[in-house]
Amino acid sequence: MGLVVFRQMGTLHALLPLISHMRSQLSEPLLLGWDQLIPKETADSFGLLLFNDVNRFLELAPARTSFLLTGTSEKSEEDSKLWQWAFENNIPSFAFVDQWSNIAIRFKNAVRAPDHILVLDGWCAEEVKKLNLSSKVHITGTPLWDDLSTVIRKTKSDKCEAVFVTEPVSVMPLEEHIALHGYQDLDSLKWAIVALEQWQAHTGKKCILKIKLHPRDTEQRIKDWLENQKPQVEIQISNEDKQTTLRTADYVFGDRSMLLVEASLIGIPVVSFQPNRKSVSPATDRDGIEVVTKQTDILTAMKRALHNTSHLPAVKASEKIMEVINGELS
Repeated sequence: MGLVVFRQMGTLHALLPLISHMRSQLSEPLLLGWDQLIPKETADSFGLLLFNDVNRFLELAPARTSFLLTGTSEKSEEDSKLWQWAFENNIPSFAFVDQWSNIAIRFKNAVRAPDHILVLDGWCAEEVKKLNLSSKVHITGTPLWDDLSTVIRKTKSDKCEAVFVTEPVSVMPLEEHIALHGYQDLDSLKWAIVALEQWQAHTGKKCILKIKLHPRDTEQRIKDWLENQKPQVEIQISNEDKQTTLRTADYVFGDRSMLLVEASLIGIPVVSFQPNRKSVSPATDRDGIEVVTKQTDILTAMKRALHNTSHLPAVKASEKIMEVINGELS
C-alpha cells in the first residue's frame, strides 16, 4: 500500500489527479493530511485521515507501506521527519515540489532528504541540484495539468472578461518580499485594472475584472485595498472554481501564480504584471505568457497575448510520477 501525505491544500489539489490515476490502476493509497491546514470537511470528502504531529503520523502509518509520497513546504524540518521514518523502515520516499519559488526553503532544515524529488521542469531540477542533496531528481510536471484538455472555452464577443489571480505573500515578511522581487500582488492588480481600462478604451467593449482569491487570501484584504482605488471597469470578487474560471476567461492576469501557467497551456491569453521587477520568474518567463515590467507596454502585451496557442504537455504528469515510483519498486 502506498502512503501519500499532504500538508497544504495546494499540494492536495495538485496531486488529486494522481490519486485518481492510482485508483484506476487498482492501487488504493492511504491518504494522510496535517489537520492545521486541511479542514476536516475537505479531508472527509477526499478520504484523508488527519494527524497533528509526527507521533500521530507514526500511529496511522501502516507497517507494510510500499512507498511514501509527500509534498514540500517551508516546514521542512517536520516534512523531513516523515522521510526519516521512511528511511528507517526501508521505504522509498518521494517528495513533490509544486512551485518554482522558495525551493531551498523546502529543504533548508531537513534532518534527512527524500530518496526522490519530483519537480515541474528543468529550471526547478537545476535549483534542486544546487542544494547538493542525496536525492534523485525527476522532471514530472504537475498532475494539476492533467485535466486541462477537458476545459472547453466559452468566450464572448460583446464584452471582455478578465480574471486576476491573487498571490498573497506567505513565506517571508511583505517588506522582504518586495525588496527581493520589487512588487507584491496588489501592485500587479493595480496594473491589471489599468490594462482593462486601456483595453476598454481601445476596443469599445465593456470590460469586467474578476478577482479570483488564492486559497490563503481573504476577500476583506482585497476590499480594503479597492477602497482607495477608482477603477473605470467593473470589478467582481469571484468564488468560481478553476474549471469555470478557465472556461469563461478572455484573459488571465496575475503576477506569478500557477493558474497563469495552466491558462497559457490551453491557449488563453495570459499577461503577468511585474512592476519594478528585480528577480527572474521561472513560472512566467515561458512561451504563452506575456510579462509586463513597464506600464507603457501594457496595451502591446494585451495584443500579443491574443496569439497564444495551446501547448499542453504530451504526457500526463500522473503517468510520469507513477513511472518513477514503479521504477523504484520494481
